[in-house]
Amino acid sequence: MGKNAIIQTAMKDTNELLKEVEQKRHETLVDFCSALFFMTLFAVLGLCIMGIWGGDESLNVYLRYFLLILGAVLFLIVAPLLLRVAFQIRRHYLDYFYASITPQLTKGEYRSFSFIRRPERKMLTMPLRKALSFTPELDGDSFFKGEVEGATFYSFGYSYAAKSGNRTFEAEGRYIEFTLNTSFPFELIIKDRRSASYYKKKPLLLRLKSDSSSFDDVHDVTADEEVPGLNLLSPFLVQGINCLNIRYRAKLSVHINGNKVQVYVDDCPWRYHASLFEELTPAKFAHLKEEALLPYAVYLGLGLDSSFYSI
Repeated sequence: MGKNAIIQTAMKDTNELLKEVEQKRHETLVDFCSALFFMTLFAVLGLCIMGIWGGDESLNVYLRYFLLILGAVLFLIVAPLLLRVAFQIRRHYLDYFYASITPQLTKGEYRSFSFIRRPERKMLTMPLRKALSFTPELDGDSFFKGEVEGATFYSFGYSYAAKSGNRTFEAEGRYIEFTLNTSFPFELIIKDRRSASYYKKKPLLLRLKSDSSSFDDVHDVTADEEVPGLNLLSPFLVQGINCLNIRYRAKLSVHINGNKVQVYVDDCPWRYHASLFEELTPAKFAHLKEEALLPYAVYLGLGLDSSFYSI
């Protein structure tokens, strides 16, 4: 099979998948809206029964008590149950959504890859609390993990209040943590000066300069050992970070310590938010795929697959 035939087959598979997801979304949306409609109906009906007939002194006292109890049951029990059903319907759709699209997102790039629905919040907040000077708002639906040649990783999206001059706006980013099969014999922090003050940890003892003045203008690089730090801060690494920032229109900050590599992809516009109310168009699918492949791009861009790190 030629390259063009393979591309056409992949596009056909993707289009078929998007049609199936869209059909499922429409069916689920009908069920979701129906549950909300009946929730509203029973809530209003319960209030009316309690407020109108339950307070009608012309009715038999036992009938009034019965109506009051009936209204309370409809308003306090039935309506909340239907609201819970509506959210369960939405949750089941998102489970189906991620289970369906994952195989099409990462063909061949990863050894394994999966979205984790409803992860423990502690799992999300602990790495950020240890490393960051503030805790951003976390997107629990964005958590995924996987494995590449030589490392495992997990990642999730976050948002925070950013400032540009006098303007305050919500910015988004993605946290990625790699666990390598080999370890760095030193610690190094590469901080993008254009981003917020991320790290609780103070800059390391030695401040390093690369061969690129433009890179040094926007990055503060510190390490605890000079020679291996400078060896790592090679033209390859500088070019890799610059290319990643351009490709994703982002600002990468990196913390390397032992076999852990923490990457903060700040102001990343590729964040995708799955929704029951929005169609998954080919363009949005491409954005989601780009986001899912971000750890792989960072892994290669930082040269984490290089044998240098086993020295």
